[in-house]
Amino acid sequence: MTKVNKGRSDFVSEYGRRWCNDGWLMVVVRMLSLSIVRISPPVQAKFAVATSGSFLTRSIMSSAVNQKKILVAVVGVGLVGSEFINQLLSIPPQSSPFKLVSLSSSSRTFFTGKINPIEPNAPWKSLLASSKEAADLKSLTTRLTQLVEEKERVALVDNTSSEDIASMYPLWLKAGINVITPNKKAFSGDAELFAKILGASQESGAKFLNEATVGAGLPVIAPLKELLATGDKARSL
Repeated sequence: MTKVNKGRSDFVSEYGRRWCNDGWLMVVVRMLSLSIVRISPPVQAKFAVATSGSFLTRSIMSSAVNQKKILVAVVGVGLVGSEFINQLLSIPPQSSPFKLVSLSSSSRTFFTGKINPIEPNAPWKSLLASSKEAADLKSLTTRLTQLVEEKERVALVDNTSSEDIASMYPLWLKAGINVITPNKKAFSGDAELFAKILGASQESGAKFLNEATVGAGLPVIAPLKELLATGDKARSL
């Protein structure tokens, strides 16, 4: 990396380190919790000055101990999805703001519901592989919508790069299902789909939160938002 601006270059390098250490989970925890979990003022202050991904994750998790758990459904269990699931299940239950209630691969779904979520350190790959339920996103949508109607907070994490799955974001958002994804298809393709995503989110209040990476896997969207939010100005993109 050519250091045109040492401060900014150092920031990007540090952010890349944080990304590797805390992974996609940190992005989900930060984006989802700050948008859905009601953060107290002291934690907001911590967030403003935090420079460590681990510190930030702990701060948000500690604020969510007494909050109602977020029910998480994961679609896509490849390289990114597997790492995310492993990290999610490694969080101590007493401090985790999440319950993992569904896993979907391209061929199978393992759905537990809110009563019996997937336990920490559970052999989730075996559970999914042994499931007799075929992958069916329409059925999954119905189940998650039912949870929303029961006043549960539900988030679907799409770890795929599928256009077909991205096209379902408006449906999920309209139903009140929050969508978190590194899938670029919905945000770099058809403008009509993006307009539908915005409209559905505004209609229901559900959040859509996304991240993208470039170069050596460095995240782009969240760092740019944070820089702008703290007073920096973007000269060009």
